[in-house]
Amino acid sequence: MILAALLMGLMGSLHCVGMCGPIALALPMKDRSNGSIFKNISLYNLGRAASYSLIGLIPGVLGLGV
Repeated sequence: MILAALLMGLMGSLHCVGMCGPIALALPMKDRSNGSIFKNISLYNLGRAASYSLIGLIPGVLGLGV
């Protein structure tokens, strides 16, 4: 059971490196102050979480009608 969870986590991380990695590396980091970097990373992750939530919400709402 633990081995299966470990393998799923490793496969998921490979997906993230391939799909999210280039997007994260493309973030503009012109201003190198700690506050600016924190703000940019926070906004990126907030947008990512909101996108995943919306993507999950749509089939969830459609599934309520089934």
